[in-house]
Amino acid sequence: MIEDKRTAAEKKTTIGFVVAIDDFLSGWGHAEHGVSFYVLPFRSDGERIHLRGRVSEREEMRIQADRGPRFVRGLISEHRQCDHYSIASPSDARWFYPEAIDVT
Repeated sequence: MIEDKRTAAEKKTTIGFVVAIDDFLSGWGHAEHGVSFYVLPFRSDGERIHLRGRVSEREEMRIQADRGPRFVRGLISEHRQCDHYSIASPSDARWFYPEAIDVT
């Protein structure tokens, strides 16, 4: 299952993604028998670095990839039916994003 929560405006400004595996949510719910991926879009290299740091602060998460849209489309196109990809909306995932960057 792929769940993209970004707005149309957020999709236009995305230049890449930080992809994390969420160990807590893997194996049940939308990812029953699979892996739960939390995908954080970034709009600048500074934001990418910040997001990597925030993911590293979470015990239940680990970084899987940090790449551009083409790589992530490939990763998602190869997903298993039991995997769940949640593409976050920066406006809804404010804990991960730096306060100085406008996410609306």
